[in-house]
Amino acid sequence: MAGEEIIQFIWKHRLYKGTLLHTTCGQELRVVHPGEQNFHAGPDFFNARIRL
Repeated sequence: MAGEEIIQFIWKHRLYKGTLLHTTCGQELRVVHPGEQNFHAGPDFFNARIRL
């Protein structure tokens, strides 16, 4: 699916503005490390680290 590949690319290469990320409850979210891409079944990335 092309849409998912675009989201993976954005996440992997940190092409988002980190200070503008928030949870659905409005809490600020910062990505410390995007993790490692998983090319097998399961989640797209693993070992990601975020700070709330």
